[in-house]
Amino acid sequence: MHRALEGREHDTETLSACASLLEECEARLLLSDEPVARDEEAEPPAAAPAAMPAKELAAGADARGTDAWQEEGTLEDAVQAGLLFAHAVHPTRGRALRASRRIKPGETLLREEAAVFAYGGGGGGGGGGGLVAGSGGGFASMAECHEQLAQMVLALHGPDAALRGAMARLHAAVDQMRAAEPQLLSEVREHATPAVRRLVAARMGTAAAGEEPVDAATVERCYCQLLLNAMAVTRPDNLEVVGSALFPLHAASLNHDNCPNAWCCFLLPPDTLQGGGGSAPPTLLLRALAPISAGDELTIAYMDTAQPYASLRAQLQSHYLFDVGAADHRVGAGVTPAQPTADALGAIRARHGLLPPQREGDDDDAALVVGVTRALNRAMGAGEWTSVREASEDLLLLFRRCYRAIHPAVGLRSLSAGLACLKASPPDHAACVAHLHRAAGVLGVTHGDEHETTSTARETLQLVRQLVAARR
Repeated sequence: MHRALEGREHDTETLSACASLLEECEARLLLSDEPVARDEEAEPPAAAPAAMPAKELAAGADARGTDAWQEEGTLEDAVQAGLLFAHAVHPTRGRALRASRRIKPGETLLREEAAVFAYGGGGGGGGGGGLVAGSGGGFASMAECHEQLAQMVLALHGPDAALRGAMARLHAAVDQMRAAEPQLLSEVREHATPAVRRLVAARMGTAAAGEEPVDAATVERCYCQLLLNAMAVTRPDNLEVVGSALFPLHAASLNHDNCPNAWCCFLLPPDTLQGGGGSAPPTLLLRALAPISAGDELTIAYMDTAQPYASLRAQLQSHYLFDVGAADHRVGAGVTPAQPTADALGAIRARHGLLPPQREGDDDDAALVVGVTRALNRAMGAGEWTSVREASEDLLLLFRRCYRAIHPAVGLRSLSAGLACLKASPPDHAACVAHLHRAAGVLGVTHGDEHETTSTARETLQLVRQLVAARR
């Protein structure tokens, strides 16, 4: 039994249930050491860029007035069809989704099964390398790259007319990609095309090469579409990247925002959750993080925004061919609580042994997130619960700079802070209840009331309250 519960004369069933819950969720709460987005010092975390589609957007791209939209069916049509969104096109932001009615935080806006997917990569990249990293990043392995390209070709020539049309409309920017990475696309045409041709021939049952609808130009275009439109698939219980997928019917039309109003929660097959890859496609749930008015654009973050803004801006421009502008819109009035002070940031650096700023941009408090996350994972692995609590609470403070108050990372870190308060010696039940109360509320919005992660937070909160009541 956990030290936090030893020697206490409370109800045996309550103690046993609480200990069981702690054991169950402890191993799932580790966040990836690195942000989901890749940088020059990080390995590619998935078989496709850790982000969603990019369209050819203008610098800044803030013009979202309703007068500029070109509707693909009216919002009223979407409501009558039972949809919470409508497709639209903006002259600078490209294809997009707009809310068809007022949306409350926690509503599921769309549900879509992946048309193209591959598992693997798990945050650090596996296999024997892959195609050279380009403007859209790289793949965890060539096999995963070829598999997804073959799936795309088959979808383009399959029986589903809606899927064929959606695949054909995916942004490719082939000319821009050629200009930015000529060597990369040359390798795609030369090396990927034969492998994709063999895979497609086997799937279609054609015996001779050349009978399948595959040529170098098709593979090149599919590769560009995959780089610009594929999403990193993450575990909902710890945000670890487990693969990549393409959702061409609807989710591929989502645009980026530094302070998005929605996020993608993935439903994964059991074998994927158990670390064994997976044969079934992931399902995307787009969930609202904030109130959204009818006609507002639905947005997500293509990359983890918990990083210095200069780095975030450069990666978005390099990987997805648009500039979000110099203004940092991650934080706005009413979006997050008060920001951490310089003294608080200095204390965080000292507490976790992090170096002071070495270069311009490192003084951004978001730059501390990676280091503190590593410290958290080390402490959890060693069972140092006081340190786990400190790191979790420090991350919650840093997240005020990067995320909305309602964000999956905020919920998960509140959960780890609450569990650490319970497992420390001596336990801090009051702080535990406060953190778990916040975790249950946030996860109820981000993951949903029925999600296992939300249930864990709420059940643990209830049990701890019983413990506290029994002590009175």
